[in-house]
Amino acid sequence: MSDCDMVEIPLIWHQFLPEAAKDHEIACKKHEAALRKHDDAARKHESELQTLRTQVADSNIDPRQRTKLDKKIKDLVAKSPKPPSKPTPRMQDAEVPLMLSLAGALKLLLGGSTTEEQRQRGACLLFAYLQDFKRIYGVDAMVPNHHYATHIPAQLEEYGTVYEIWAFLAERLNKTLKSTNQNNQRGGQQEVTMMREFDRHMQVRAIVDHVSNLAPDGTLAVNVSRTITQRFLHESREARGTVEATGTASQDRERRVQDDACLSTLVGLGIQSARAFNLDIPLCNGVLDWYRQQQRNVPAGEQASLYHAHDRHAPSDPTARTLSYVVLNGRRITPKTSSGIVKVSLDGHPYLAGDVVRFFLHQQPGFSSPPIFAEMMWLVPQNIAQVANNPWHEL
Repeated sequence: MSDCDMVEIPLIWHQFLPEAAKDHEIACKKHEAALRKHDDAARKHESELQTLRTQVADSNIDPRQRTKLDKKIKDLVAKSPKPPSKPTPRMQDAEVPLMLSLAGALKLLLGGSTTEEQRQRGACLLFAYLQDFKRIYGVDAMVPNHHYATHIPAQLEEYGTVYEIWAFLAERLNKTLKSTNQNNQRGGQQEVTMMREFDRHMQVRAIVDHVSNLAPDGTLAVNVSRTITQRFLHESREARGTVEATGTASQDRERRVQDDACLSTLVGLGIQSARAFNLDIPLCNGVLDWYRQQQRNVPAGEQASLYHAHDRHAPSDPTARTLSYVVLNGRRITPKTSSGIVKVSLDGHPYLAGDVVRFFLHQQPGFSSPPIFAEMMWLVPQNIAQVANNPWHEL
């Protein structure tokens, strides 16, 4: 659930709750009428059933007639009228803090990195959600997953973040293990084989990922190696038909999620654009400011010359290459998609939210490796303090 969803939930309930309450009141009146109708039908059904049972109890009845009556009784019992279901409200006022507690708990507990304070706060919000869920919907609405959720805070303390403990091979290959040929492998031999294959796959992927991110030095060998390894990482074979293409696309999505979660590095890069684009003046100024800030921490004798193109000296490179996506802490961020809405923490600005317009690499002479930049479109906070009984001020 994104930050925008957390803002919209109270507004939606504030606007549509009166209508939902009115609909629930009408449904309750209809339920009362249906319940009275059911009571009349139940009394009539019981009377007919009692009459048939009295006839069957007669000792002078013909055996064949008794058989017919027994069948009628059985059919009548099977067709006994069922009471109408009690209507439930479509929306309730207490659901707003319930959903906000769940959203806050997920935001804190599902982070790629968490602090002790965040885990404690997330656990409190999670337990508050579970208690309120039981109070609002009743015990009958609860499922085993609600119990399993109570163990999440303890698991985070013992095993680490969810990105480290919920990407285990046996869980992700559960369907694969069930559908593959056992080949007479028993006693855990198949699992050992899969783990060995997984280890070899990760070693090969680490090598390919390293080669694909080599800094371009202008040589043909490096350029060809980068191109081939990037194709290995992100290109699948061509499907032969529509059905196969659909299945291949689904498998590719699952494979990308698995690869991102099991990535051996903190940052993974997508495919670079074949052509470079020209940086506009605001972007160029931002890139130059970043380089100058980095140079302040470098000894004076080792600083590289960095000038604006207008100075007509050693100009900065006005071009850059875009990236299709970036994987950060196991999460793939693709610009201009739903995954591109991110939270950013900067010095002096502990909480910022924005939409990633694009990622790009900028190669500057004098710097060994190209840094990764993100062009952002920042979200403007909305002042919604006018809503009565602000339910998320504590979150």
